Amino acid sequence: METKTNTVGFKGKVVDESGEALEGAHVSILDYPSFNGVPYGVLTDAKGDFSISDFSINNYSKVAISYVGKEQVTDIVLNLNYKTIVMKDAFTNLPGYTGTYKKKPCWLCIAVLTALFGYSVYSK
Repeated sequence: METKTNTVGFKGKVVDESGEALEGAHVSILDYPSFNGVPYGVLTDAKGDFSISDFSINNYSKVAISYVGKEQVTDIVLNLNYKTIVMKDAFTNLPGYTGTYKKKPCWLCIAVLTALFGYSVYSK
């Protein structure tokens, strides 16, 4: 495998499985010298976009992309550059996890409204 020593720009977009941009995903260069054990990286903006252009990375530099609640994506710059990176949920294998949150009525709120106004919102 040939490794190039020239510097390349590294750009992309990070989204979830539904295509929604992930703001604050951490894109780190694993081959770049770290600071106190923390790898160099950038965070994605509100649109999920990131750009690294001012450091000496090449097409075969290792990259890790992480976000809370998502599976980490690790690959080389060549495979990820100028692409949309889709991050999958990390908790889909938990028993009882459906991936959605169902809103339930606030029974205390209903009781207070019933006491104040004298009728129930659920009465027929």
